[in-house]
Amino acid sequence: MKTSIFLPLVLIMANLYYGQNHNEFHIDQSYPINNTGTLYLSLHDADVTIIGENRQDVALKLDYFVSRKGIEWGNKEFYVEVDPKDGDLYIEEFREGSITIMGYSSTEYKVVIKVPNGVTLNIKGDDDDYNITAINGEISIDADDADVLLKHCQGNSFYFDLDDGDVIMDEGRGSLTARMDDGDIEISNAAFNNIDYRGDDGELALETSITPNSLFKLIGDDANFDIVITNGGGTFTIKHDDGDINYDNNFRLMEQEEHRTVLALTGGRGKVIISGDDIRVNLASTQSN
Repeated sequence: MKTSIFLPLVLIMANLYYGQNHNEFHIDQSYPINNTGTLYLSLHDADVTIIGENRQDVALKLDYFVSRKGIEWGNKEFYVEVDPKDGDLYIEEFREGSITIMGYSSTEYKVVIKVPNGVTLNIKGDDDDYNITAINGEISIDADDADVLLKHCQGNSFYFDLDDGDVIMDEGRGSLTARMDDGDIEISNAAFNNIDYRGDDGELALETSITPNSLFKLIGDDANFDIVITNGGGTFTIKHDDGDINYDNNFRLMEQEEHRTVLALTGGRGKVIISGDDIRVNLASTQSN
């Protein structure tokens, strides 16, 4: 019995590390991509900056550094693969193994990517922060607990699928699709034709024009909708239980029932449909009476 107990303990202790340990990974290189190609990005827990420029390639600078102090056991490997393929570029992170530590651990993980203005972004991540500037292609972000800041992005298609994350855009056009849980979206200076938004326990703050062919579908429970129409008009149908509906005097009340309110705004034939339980809706228009 002594042997059977002693040998496993020896094996476990052989994997222990005492003191301070560092694990790091770095990339500072350029890679080919078509001017209208797609950047596929898959990272986790990173601070990511993406900048669109008048350039013909992708400049990638990635710095990953982990500092641990204490007693640890196990083994964990981190690396990133970069693969140019058919005019696109794939950047994918891999983590293998696991480490348990009794002590202190800190991680610094920063990524800066400079790309041609016209590329499309296809991003998958978890617990990342994205700061994206001057990208004119499509932008798709599927990430949990991520914060997204878009500045001067003039593409025509935006897709967000986030949990507990926030999105801020200083402009927008074309189509917007958003799936949000406990997250907020704030968009100013927009000109969307189509919006498909679904979010619970969040807030959509939207400043946009509306065209005769615009269709906005906004669905959320326990959600706040603050909408400012900068140009155009149409009908606003609000389906609600226990809703709080507010609007300025640019809107005319067309129908009002216990669970349905219909408003009209002069200036166009766009359609806005808002629905949910326990929602708060604020509607305003910048046009003069």
